[in-house]
Amino acid sequence: MARMRPSPAYWRWYLALPAGAILATALAFLVAGVPPRVLAGTLVGSGPFWLAAHFAVQLLLIGIGEELGWRGWLLPHLAGTRSLGSATLLTILVWEAWHLPKFATGLEIAAILMVQVAAVGVILSRLWVHMKGNLFGLAMVHASVNAPVVFVEQMERLAPDQLIQGWRYLTVLYALIAALVVVGSRGWWPRVGLGSKEITA
Repeated sequence: MARMRPSPAYWRWYLALPAGAILATALAFLVAGVPPRVLAGTLVGSGPFWLAAHFAVQLLLIGIGEELGWRGWLLPHLAGTRSLGSATLLTILVWEAWHLPKFATGLEIAAILMVQVAAVGVILSRLWVHMKGNLFGLAMVHASVNAPVVFVEQMERLAPDQLIQGWRYLTVLYALIAALVVVGSRGWWPRVGLGSKEITA
């Protein structure tokens, strides 16, 4: 819980992450063919307060709630005796199992979600190292990924095929970012012993 406290050293990340996720979501849905005026009406039609409130709920219930387990305990526990790469892979596999009930919504949606979870898992793992285990930043990422898509979905202004297509493009975008993270951080993945004490030292 101590690592969940916001750190002044990362305030730029705390501001940039939600903005970046909203822009990524908007870009994905625009590429999917959603007209700009429809997308803008979906995002701000109910007032910016509702998007902010939705983000706050995602941060408190999903971001903080899950990150205490995934990157707060599981990843540091595994990375203490394994390479960061294998610890990340195992954490992603457990996180994927957590989302298995989503298969009840259909194979296509479940497959998109599984790819997105893997991509975001890689990004979060690298940010865990960069932010020296600061969980508030990781909770912000988690909420930033979830909030815009779930918000758009709940507004019910887009057709189901538009939602799935937009989510598909967003997943491709996150997968590309994850690939860049893997390539750009080659020296980090083989490292062993990146447990809680080492990463915050």
